[in-house]
Amino acid sequence: MKSIFQSERYICKFNNLIFKYSLEKQLFKKQSKLSTCAYNIKKDNIPRFCFSNIRNIKQYSDIPSNANQNNQNEEVKVNDQKELLLSGGGCAISYQAGYMHGLSEFIPKKFLKQYRVGGVSSGSCIASFFVCSVYSDKDMKYWYEKYIRENLKQINKQILGPFNATKYVKEQAIQAYIEAQSLKVPFNGTLHLYISPRKYVLGFTKQLIDNFTDPQQFGESISCSCAIPFVTTGRFSDFYQGISAIDGGFTMALPFRNQDSDCIFLNVLPKICSEFPVVRERPDFLSVIHIDPDEYLKFPKDYFNFSYEIADEYFLRGYLSSHKQKQKLLRAFKML
Repeated sequence: MKSIFQSERYICKFNNLIFKYSLEKQLFKKQSKLSTCAYNIKKDNIPRFCFSNIRNIKQYSDIPSNANQNNQNEEVKVNDQKELLLSGGGCAISYQAGYMHGLSEFIPKKFLKQYRVGGVSSGSCIASFFVCSVYSDKDMKYWYEKYIRENLKQINKQILGPFNATKYVKEQAIQAYIEAQSLKVPFNGTLHLYISPRKYVLGFTKQLIDNFTDPQQFGESISCSCAIPFVTTGRFSDFYQGISAIDGGFTMALPFRNQDSDCIFLNVLPKICSEFPVVRERPDFLSVIHIDPDEYLKFPKDYFNFSYEIADEYFLRGYLSSHKQKQKLLRAFKML
């Protein structure tokens, strides 16, 4: 008798899976007719957004823009107990940008606006551009093309460009801040990052920066957050408001702001890096998502490759990875 009930239950489960699969096929057919137009799938009163048939995206130019889609006009207040955190990653910044572009396709802005965004090292650049994409009609693809890709081009024009990368990062950050202000992007209250100011002779301490007053101060904070001694600065340190400082990842690799916040940490570095002592300072509630699950990026080669020619490929890989991890992201944002 028990085996009969079990077999019936398995048959019902199998039929249910067939039904779900056929429904997905119908949705993809409908999606291909709509091309890159958005349509909503409502379940449990939660909107899901799909902008493109992910299976048809084979190269960077196939990635659709979502600038005027997934846009919620209503005001949403940031919850100080929710944080979306971005790790450092060097030249994996293009991969991070693609991942955040894909994430914003199926996480509505009204959910993203509830999160304070924090970053460290190159993650501070992505965090600032992501805030710009959430609070304006310009998407991550726009900010990537205009600033990240152009920054890599500037670096490659110079023989020793990679060793002075923070100089170009500062210049691009200043321009981005001016444009963001014209779009009325609210950095204060939505963005924070970390740097490591020098303490005494050889010591360093961590400093949280969550108040941005002008383009110069913003540019200095971003460049110092990315300043790896002798590697990206051409000297031992960079300067923030006249104070010698280096990469924030040396003192605060997991850039949370409040100990009791509900944090989602998107890590692009190799998984083994999460075991370093500097990363063991963690908030009480933390979800960690390794955004390169297939370990496509190889350390250290791909994290210090400043070639802008492969940046689009990194962006594409990151974009596809976000869709591959869609269910995990929806659970992390408590949408499932």
